[in-house]
Amino acid sequence: MTAVATLFDADEYLDLPVCKDCGIDTVNAREWFMLRDDVWAQAAESDALLCIGCFEARLGRRLAPGDFTDVPLNQCRGSVRMRSRLLGLDEATAG
Repeated sequence: MTAVATLFDADEYLDLPVCKDCGIDTVNAREWFMLRDDVWAQAAESDALLCIGCFEARLGRRLAPGDFTDVPLNQCRGSVRMRSRLLGLDEATAG
């Protein structure tokens, strides 16, 4: 993963998990997810970090349940937007 922003504190640094396109903190936004490699390759370079909205903007469509990999990370309680894509529901229903 390539960090977009870095904090420097003396000789140590911390990579911030921010979306490459909009700068949103993906951890605080609760948008951490893994997609199938073929889906990711359609819209992003392999080491990019993107939020759901920016990935969908690049992809040109809404993500669907079949786009996600079957890994524990995708089972975590994420944002309403992320859950709606994982479950194939509208955001009001997924909330």
